[in-house]
Amino acid sequence: MKQIYLIAIIGLLNLNFTNAQTVTIDDPTLGAVATYTFTYVTSTAIGVGTSTPHIIYLTKPSGYPNFVEVNPLPSFAPNAVVKVNGTEIPINSTNFGTIHGSWTSGIQISTDEASGGSTIPAGATIEIIVSNIITNPVDGGSHTFKWRSAEGNGKTTEDFSAAIDF
Repeated sequence: MKQIYLIAIIGLLNLNFTNAQTVTIDDPTLGAVATYTFTYVTSTAIGVGTSTPHIIYLTKPSGYPNFVEVNPLPSFAPNAVVKVNGTEIPINSTNFGTIHGSWTSGIQISTDEASGGSTIPAGATIEIIVSNIITNPVDGGSHTFKWRSAEGNGKTTEDFSAAIDF
């Protein structure tokens, strides 16, 4: 009986690690414009040929200044990098269509309207690296970033979150 409990606990711990998500910043100085890296593992396929075209839909955390608005192509491409399992996928209209960019309240990258498109398999590690868009808060404390992958009709597929302490 103890073996069953041990196996169940190990299984739950492994499940927790497979959906791990983190946010890292290159410069934690209050008020600095920093490069943010969002890393997460998807448990479902995302992109072209799936019901989930929205790879990331990120909302600005409470206490943060407004994001810099940069959209659509080609303006947004120099500010963001998408990596899947360590391999960069160029942000262009072939891979990601025209529905992506940053707004004062968030960031979105989607494969909607892509002429070729990218598909990210279930279990893949996704890194979204964003530069010159997010300014750190001016007050210290803990701030939680929330993002999701979503279906074309706006329905959330997976929710992710990670906190940064300043």
